[in-house]
Amino acid sequence: MKLIKRPQNQRGSQVVELAIVLPLLIFLSLMVTEGADFVRVHTVLNNAAREGARLSAQLENKGQTAGIISAVQNYITNESGGRVDGSKATVDVVQNLQISTDNGAGPVTMGASRVTVTYSYTFVYLPNFVTSSLPTTLQAQSEFRNFY
Repeated sequence: MKLIKRPQNQRGSQVVELAIVLPLLIFLSLMVTEGADFVRVHTVLNNAAREGARLSAQLENKGQTAGIISAVQNYITNESGGRVDGSKATVDVVQNLQISTDNGAGPVTMGASRVTVTYSYTFVYLPNFVTSSLPTTLQAQSEFRNFY
């Protein structure tokens, strides 16, 4: 069995290559993590707005905007596993919205409820690499036809 000898000038090149590539790999993994967290929070806000609009459109919740706001904020906290503080989200509930649609036989006007959720998202890893990373405002909105 013949041993293959490496030339002397290639010794240690793997360590140098690792030292060059490792910071890039760490940076990319942190950015993927940051992006995934951003999308997850935005998805939770969209679902919270949809749930709030559904609650607002029900007859038993007519005029109960404070209860709907509290329910949406609790939903945000629970669905994010406590990583997003729902009490910091701004929730706007409009229950007397009038929307028009055309059902084929002519325009129809009906009552609807709209819930808008606004949250100031702060990046976790990005501020370590960019000097001016301001919080980003995420907003989700949903409308449901009132059942009353």
